[in-house]
Amino acid sequence: MKFVTMNFSKKWGMLLLLVFLAGLSIKCSTSEMDFIDPFEFVTEEFDNVPDVVVVEDPEPEVQEVETGEVANLEVAGELTGSIVQVVESEGALELAEETEQIVEKVEETSNAVLSEALGSTDEEVLTEAVESFEEEEAVALLEEETVLTEEQETVLTAVEAAPEAFEEIGALLPAVEETEDFSILEEDEEEFPDDIDFDLELDLELSVKTSASALRSLTLVGPCAESANEAYAVAVARLEQQRDANLATISQNYQRRITEANSRLAERTNAYNAFFSARLSSIRNNVRAIFAAARRVSERGDFRRARQLRYYAFAYSYWARYSLFRFRFRTFETFRRRRILEIREAQASATRLAANVRSNFNQSLVVADANLREALDSCHNQGAGN
Repeated sequence: MKFVTMNFSKKWGMLLLLVFLAGLSIKCSTSEMDFIDPFEFVTEEFDNVPDVVVVEDPEPEVQEVETGEVANLEVAGELTGSIVQVVESEGALELAEETEQIVEKVEETSNAVLSEALGSTDEEVLTEAVESFEEEEAVALLEEETVLTEEQETVLTAVEAAPEAFEEIGALLPAVEETEDFSILEEDEEEFPDDIDFDLELDLELSVKTSASALRSLTLVGPCAESANEAYAVAVARLEQQRDANLATISQNYQRRITEANSRLAERTNAYNAFFSARLSSIRNNVRAIFAAARRVSERGDFRRARQLRYYAFAYSYWARYSLFRFRFRTFETFRRRRILEIREAQASATRLAANVRSNFNQSLVVADANLREALDSCHNQGAGN
């Protein structure tokens, strides 16, 4: 019995020893796992995602509008002075033949306009109309704030309908000289509506994680997958910040350029108004000089010359009213269209730059997506992500 008891004790001893060693082994293995990284993945893998390139948005070159000039303003004074000299010389002086012919042409042109406006070819009716055209009316006709009567509007319509007649006496009249900048008026008017939309749509058109990486990020769990997605989120946040900063710069520059275009329109308008007022003032002075010469010649008894000068005052005043106010309208329309053109160019530039930013952002996002897929694949292969 003692021998059997000893055998039994040895078996139980060996069993207890095995249990102890097994427990010790398990404890050591668990302790060692505390110091082993369950996956081989580091966030630095996303450092190779390229930045969104900082946009270069150079200032557009703005060309100032050249509005032209009003020429021949000195001619009226020269002509009236010559006529007065001829009359006061009592035959000692004569007008040059060419000048004499064009002065006579003034009367013919004025009669043609009046005949059209009054619907009459009666010489007495036409002469009376010119004789009744006084200096005060002529000067008022050339005031910016003057509201024309129906009769004056009718005469202006007749002037507009007979430009070739005035071309024949153009050497004696104010001459509007437009520049090449007015060629914008030849373009289709529908291209320059008043209610044009200048809003800038910076549609982000964002990429999203590819389906493979998106699916993996949803199905894989655990510290490896979480770390990969966190690193991806940090990289994308950086790209989004860079993209948004670029788009903000583009938008701010565009809005500023709209403001600058509006300011240029106001500045051009103010400058032209000053120019226009100065030219009208010179023309009014010329009209006064023509009437003064007519009175002086009449006082000397040369009624033929006096009548010629009154016809000249009539033609000069109405042509100046028609041509200069038409010039002002065309100038303001040129300014308006140029503003639209400048803003359109700024809008096109901003849209193009925004598209470049989006493209650059999406290209960088593709790299981030690829890194995420690689990281999640690594997690799956190590068995640490599912």
